Amino acid sequence: MRTIRFLIRTDDLSLQKLPWHEWDFLERYPKAEVALSAPEYEAIHSSKIHSNKTVLGNKTVKVLAILGNSEGIDLEGNRQILEQLPNAEIDFLVEPHRQQLSDRLWKAAWDILFFAGHSTAIN
Repeated sequence: MRTIRFLIRTDDLSLQKLPWHEWDFLERYPKAEVALSAPEYEAIHSSKIHSNKTVLGNKTVKVLAILGNSEGIDLEGNRQILEQLPNAEIDFLVEPHRQQLSDRLWKAAWDILFFAGHSTAIN
């Protein structure tokens, strides 16, 4: 079965909010993927990307890694992969309470927010 990439380029919010993941097309073609994009974008040429450097140059990427409840799943593999990322400053937050999460989210300007594990409802 072939991989199908379905790209929707629009700035129409009503189209972006449609539940594309529930489309029966995806049931018939399980290797299909749907992506949303703005109509205008800046192309990145391969000459701008080499080894571990991205279009960010040598900038360190700030990652907030939230590790939730690990009951029944092994999160150590996720942690090890994150720790090996080049040009990344990883700040781990393990099974945080609501206030801890809020405080850390506002502490810095994060480039990436990573979450793994089970979440719980907070009242």
